[in-house]
Amino acid sequence: MFDTFNLMGTDQITMDIVVEEGNTDVGNTVEPSYEVVARSGCSAQLSTNDTNEHELDIESEDSKVSVGNAAKQSHDVVGVGIDCIFNHVKVSTEADLGTQPDVIHLTSLDVPNESSQISSEQNKQDALDTLIRISQHKKPKKLNVARVVSEDYKCTPEDVQLIEYIKTLPGKQVVVDIDSAWLNRNDMECLFHGDIQVSGEALSAYIHCIRDEEHLLHREGGKVFLENTFISSLLKRDGDPKMLLNCKEDTIEKRVDDYLQSDMVFIPMNIENFHWYLAVLNAKKNEVHVLDSMGQQITDRRDLYTTLKGIERQIKLAAEHKELYQGKWSNLDVASWPVIEKITTQMQTDGVSCGLWMINYMEYWTGSSLSDNVTQDDITMFRFKLPAILWDSRLNTKKGHQNLDHNVDEDGESSSDVQIIDTPCELSKSSNTSHQIEPYISPYVLPAKVTSTNTQELMFVLCTYIMGIDNAKYLKKHWIQSTKPYPISLSLQKLKDILDVNKPMDTDCFNMAVRMIACNDALFLLEDKYHYMDLQFCSITKFGRDPRLRAKPDINMLAKLLECWPDMEYDVSDCKQILLPFSFMGHFTLYVLNMDTRSIYIMDSMPIPSWFKGDHPSMHYIHNIHYIANNMNAAMELANPTWKDDIYMWRRIVPTWVPRTLNWDLSGFLVINFMHDWNGIRLPCICTNGNDLRTKFLVELLKYKDNESKDNIPEEIQEIIRHIR
Repeated sequence: MFDTFNLMGTDQITMDIVVEEGNTDVGNTVEPSYEVVARSGCSAQLSTNDTNEHELDIESEDSKVSVGNAAKQSHDVVGVGIDCIFNHVKVSTEADLGTQPDVIHLTSLDVPNESSQISSEQNKQDALDTLIRISQHKKPKKLNVARVVSEDYKCTPEDVQLIEYIKTLPGKQVVVDIDSAWLNRNDMECLFHGDIQVSGEALSAYIHCIRDEEHLLHREGGKVFLENTFISSLLKRDGDPKMLLNCKEDTIEKRVDDYLQSDMVFIPMNIENFHWYLAVLNAKKNEVHVLDSMGQQITDRRDLYTTLKGIERQIKLAAEHKELYQGKWSNLDVASWPVIEKITTQMQTDGVSCGLWMINYMEYWTGSSLSDNVTQDDITMFRFKLPAILWDSRLNTKKGHQNLDHNVDEDGESSSDVQIIDTPCELSKSSNTSHQIEPYISPYVLPAKVTSTNTQELMFVLCTYIMGIDNAKYLKKHWIQSTKPYPISLSLQKLKDILDVNKPMDTDCFNMAVRMIACNDALFLLEDKYHYMDLQFCSITKFGRDPRLRAKPDINMLAKLLECWPDMEYDVSDCKQILLPFSFMGHFTLYVLNMDTRSIYIMDSMPIPSWFKGDHPSMHYIHNIHYIANNMNAAMELANPTWKDDIYMWRRIVPTWVPRTLNWDLSGFLVINFMHDWNGIRLPCICTNGNDLRTKFLVELLKYKDNESKDNIPEEIQEIIRHIR
């Protein structure tokens, strides 16, 4: 991405990286004539005479492969102009189209604004529908034998008109949703400017478009699987041996099956959020091929090694649950495969287009060479055309018009589970005003009717809607409330903040979740009684404040925290264990007091710092233990007159099986899972993915059966919640 740079690190990882000698000249290739049948039954003669002189050095084992200045040929191709519907048209790239500019400036093209001449919004929409239907894109490439030329990277006037329309949409309105890779208007901003890095979401959306071209899944090197940027990040994360694998074995098994059924797996790689390149796992050769637009300037591939280890770990996990197909992969230890740099010269000449180069490599790499020539000028223009390509994709479920083959139910309603809303508008009012969604609350789409049973899809719709709400007055509304044993109210703003990856667990949200666990009717069935405490203990004792300014805790209030929860019948003296969450400066830890064994389990999701030099890991928590013991001893003496023990003297256990993460803000979400899943002996496998933790936590709060403000939640949201299992 940068002109010159080296990545240096203190930890050196040994990898077999080979740059084979010999260059592949992307040069002169003569194409055979071919015929493509137009859907409309028409055809046009297209004469091409490309004179691009760019040459690219690419490693090739056996021969010099030339791709480039095609000899002038005559081809029967699909007519793309409106006139072609009625007539056979002779089209020449030299004569009819005229000289084309090298660069199209989106803001300076003089494109007639037809919408300004149309009186009604419906006519505007009709004009846009027509524009979308006649707009044709040659990318991703439509045929193996076709050649993508420079003109195919450039915006047409129709593209520019569409892009200008997209720019007028609300910032948070989702405009592209292609196989769960979704972009709102603000996310598209990186495609409107030539000096911004392209986001992983935009890259994934185009990768899914490539997947949709069947011929691009079967190439010279064999069957291809194209991975997206999100899964690539998960593979890199799972390459850390300290990271517990996500327990969704079914997802991992499906992914591993897809890989092992393929001859080549294309993995988009990202170095510390500033450079993209492509890694190709070639199973036939047991090699990893690297295509980097910066050529050989990057010598440190430790991120690739970590990703390969992540793939290895997922393969091994899948193998524990099923017998793996190994008809194509003779060696599953992919981290041991030699790494070969396939691009030997720098192709990228700017500092921000590496992601665009990467997805073009995914589109063109055959296993031994690039099928098509591409230059920096092409990549620069491709950025500006990409919004139109993504919008117009048949996979995009958020287009401003319905597809021509859109199905209609027998009752006349759309069969789509999602109602298309082009701009925020006032929804129909319910007879119960507490259930109506106020206008302009969220620009996102709500299901017109819930028919999906897919939990992930439903949670995505729910979270997308909530994150789109920015009405300050509406955000103050209380969606969740409970008054026993003391009042807690959660505003919509607090619920929205749960999904903000940059914010820690809110105290009220945590206390509400503890209340839900402690008052669960299922606890009546357990022989061993547990007492669950919330953060009231920390609040009353004022831990963390200067002792000189801290008043002595009210022991009566502390003793009251040891009383049974509402509608539950037990005495703390009968409880086998007490679960005490502890929070300081946004970091949460769980202390489990085992009354039978006189031991303290310390469950902390953050690893103990490397600088800690204590004789026992529990010494890292000695100040907390001392503080908890002093106050709990006093409270227990008042709540249980028979209490004569000293918690400070109990055995201390720091389990090694507690899930770990370096994300401070996730500790609260993990601790609430610790409390929910603790069986008295150890924890089960718990997911440490931040998005999953936050989403599931939000859903559980919204499902609270004793919610006293349930009527403030829109009926449409309640319907989604009822369908989430």
